[in-house]
Amino acid sequence: MSVCLNDFGTTTEQSREMFTAQHYVILMLKRRGYAVDPLPWHESYEDFVRLWATATTYTAFTIVGKHPTKGSIIVFWPFEEKLRIISIREIMEMCATKKYNHVIIVYFGMITSFAKQQLVIIRSNMGQKTTEKDRADAAPSVRVETFNIRCFQYDLLQHKYVPYQKILEDAEKAQLLRCYRAKASQLPKIFATDPVAEYLGALPGQVVESLWPSPEGFFYRHWRICIRGNILK
Repeated sequence: MSVCLNDFGTTTEQSREMFTAQHYVILMLKRRGYAVDPLPWHESYEDFVRLWATATTYTAFTIVGKHPTKGSIIVFWPFEEKLRIISIREIMEMCATKKYNHVIIVYFGMITSFAKQQLVIIRSNMGQKTTEKDRADAAPSVRVETFNIRCFQYDLLQHKYVPYQKILEDAEKAQLLRCYRAKASQLPKIFATDPVAEYLGALPGQVVESLWPSPEGFFYRHWRICIRGNILK
């Protein structure tokens, strides 16, 4: 790999930020139903610092989650102030070699404009791309999610204003629509770029169920259909 940990730096602040983030990433994966094999540096900050001081590439911190039906998911942490296109291409090459179909990239600063363009290509089905090079770069069978490391400095779902939420299985979604004699398009909407939708890994067409507590001591159920779009627009 072209990006070395020594090039990024080894400050205490960075190591603390990274240690906290990997804890909450593992928690997110478990909430999505993935099993993560525990490693010493997942729980002990001292073990983490030793790995941080000796690692030469960011692949040393890779986290792999396994799901009985969804397959495997892999989390990469490119140690660079700006996520570059070369890092994305290297990660995609690794996914192709290891046959991973789902990857999460946790970046530290910002994403360069070229890297953003590459992510758009990867996330599309490449139906409109004409060059063979673009289609090769896209690896359309791989789902790519990106998060800034600051998103994992706290537990999003434990905020007092964020209720318990989960993604309904296909059978649960069908039962819900039959029960209320409704179409999916008639449900309230949640953008795929909503922080909770991104955290849960919701895809357009999936239904997110929320449980809101009531003063009477029970819960109100609320359902939203995930749609494409930007929450900021």
